[in-house]
Amino acid sequence: MAEPNGEENKQLVPESYESFDKAGNGSIEDYRRVVSSIELRSLKDKTQVFPLDQEHHVRTRLSHSYEVATTASSILEEILSRNAENPNNAWHARRNREAGIGKSIGSCIDSEQDVTSLRYSLMAACLLHDAGNPPFGHFGEQVIGSWFSENERTYCLEGSDGHRAGICKEGYADLKKFEGNANSLRIALCSSCMYDGRRLNLTATTLFSIAKYPWVSDSEEASAHKGKYNCFLSDRKRVEDFIESVAEDSRLYSESTPGCYVNILEGCRHPLSFILEASDDISYVTADFEDAFRKGMFSVGDVVRSYAAGVGGMPQGYETYTATLMDLLVVMAGSMDDRRLLDALCPNLRSRLKGEGTHSFLGEGELHTFQAALRENPSIANDDHQCSQLQETYVSRWVDITRRWLRFSAAGGIAGSDIFCGSSVELRKCADVDSVIFGNHYATIKFLKVIMNKYVYNSPQNMKKNLTANTVLRGLLDKFVPAAIHCTNPVNIDSDENSEMKAFEKSLILSVPLRFRLDYQARKAAGSWKLGEGRDEYERVMMVLDYITSMTDGFAVQLHKEIC
Repeated sequence: MAEPNGEENKQLVPESYESFDKAGNGSIEDYRRVVSSIELRSLKDKTQVFPLDQEHHVRTRLSHSYEVATTASSILEEILSRNAENPNNAWHARRNREAGIGKSIGSCIDSEQDVTSLRYSLMAACLLHDAGNPPFGHFGEQVIGSWFSENERTYCLEGSDGHRAGICKEGYADLKKFEGNANSLRIALCSSCMYDGRRLNLTATTLFSIAKYPWVSDSEEASAHKGKYNCFLSDRKRVEDFIESVAEDSRLYSESTPGCYVNILEGCRHPLSFILEASDDISYVTADFEDAFRKGMFSVGDVVRSYAAGVGGMPQGYETYTATLMDLLVVMAGSMDDRRLLDALCPNLRSRLKGEGTHSFLGEGELHTFQAALRENPSIANDDHQCSQLQETYVSRWVDITRRWLRFSAAGGIAGSDIFCGSSVELRKCADVDSVIFGNHYATIKFLKVIMNKYVYNSPQNMKKNLTANTVLRGLLDKFVPAAIHCTNPVNIDSDENSEMKAFEKSLILSVPLRFRLDYQARKAAGSWKLGEGRDEYERVMMVLDYITSMTDGFAVQLHKEIC
């Protein structure tokens, strides 16, 4: 098979493969490069839920990203498996064309190589989806946005007397709503610059699959999605140029806007982004639950009480699906007290589930349980520490079952929708996409989020560490932002253009990795934005944010100690 060049693969920067690379598949190359990238490696010491945690079992952003990628691959396989014998599904290219369905993600699958391309693009996008998160996770995002909101009168150009440098109003709107999702897309774009060493240079399918929120910060869609968006002002031209450069490709086509490709600036999502989003939800909510239980932040009894307290307000279908999993948790991992508690708080639950036919696989004779293990090892039952460790094992088994349950439901929801058949207007306009994808099964995810909000996210343990995160990030912003605004030439720091900079400000800018500074310089020289009116200052602030957000939690703490 002839090796396609970069243009045929729809890469950001067209290139030919070396003769020794026989894969001939841009999506596989995307995955290889992402796995080897500094952007992915830096996630190993970035917060998932528990900032600055030293326990070996607690997940980081890196382990979370791997779990999202494997979950997404499983969902894609399930979708393909479900539709393998269905003559009407969108995955059969020739049949679709004959039926006149039109261009869709399905109508481009003619071979196993096409399936492989989709799988590797999806996994690469999953690995990068959190690459833009700053140190200390979502709390770090909030700190950055709050800092810029509080300092708007100082650093925003609007309202100034014109005698000081400041950031343009449109750019400042991004900074006040700093968004890790937009920063992830920025990393995918910026890491293709010639100064980044090992370039990612992603194909269009991978790049567009990252965008879960395909709009800008000041859009109505962002407001409807809790302020989430996927593109900074700084990156709009790069995205626009890339969209224009993409030749007609059915993988990137959107029937909701005839004649257009997937425009991730105007609300059009790539179909694979829905699988990514579902996988992200499944992975983080189950993993957070497991990690928090292992840390002793709640018990099985606490989960039962929270479940019982919410029964009255459950939506239709909640009791059938979530109650089944609740019963399974108590049977698999609960104590006898937990069983009695569930029976007391939710009388007749088990008999009702048996009547609905959802209880048949829960008999104690059909699976090994925590109670069975205690009977087999009576000495452990009298040792609280060992008993707790044993229970953790069975909670982890329950988490695995719950994940499979949710993967199966997500695959069914996506396969049964029109996501792979064209426009998917309903999902694009829906503020809660997951409720459409998961259906009644989404109640389980919501319930697990209730547990995490109640016992974990706002716990004194997390709040104390968040205080450290707040101090560290604010201290770094206090130093780097004014230095960036005052620095006209960040590459040649001793240039006369920087004559008004203080010595320590020059040192700060020199500490920013050269690849970030050269990227700023190259895009400025290429005319990527209109000079003046605070745009240069905005781009330089984005340059130092590239550095700050790339830091691991530990490095940010150490740097703060050194310079603040």
